[in-house]
Amino acid sequence: MCKLGEIDLIAKDGETLTFVEVRYRKQASFGGALASVDRVKQKKLINTAQFYLQQKKLVNRVSCRFDVFAIEGPLDKLQFDWIKNAFGE
Repeated sequence: MCKLGEIDLIAKDGETLTFVEVRYRKQASFGGALASVDRVKQKKLINTAQFYLQQKKLVNRVSCRFDVFAIEGPLDKLQFDWIKNAFGE
């Protein structure tokens, strides 16, 4: 976590560094979990990832992508969607 924001998960998928935003919504009101990652949230995640890459001296050294892991529904009937390469610059 930094002053710009936080990234829920950072993982490698092969040679690609993956920044994963995890969202949960009990109901799909207002568009649900996927819709909650709007342009403002995306920009915040991109800025935070850029900060991370600068701190780790990885800028222009690794391939990156942004995924969204969306969880919806009551706890006894959860539905999962993993959207790879959900957004980017």
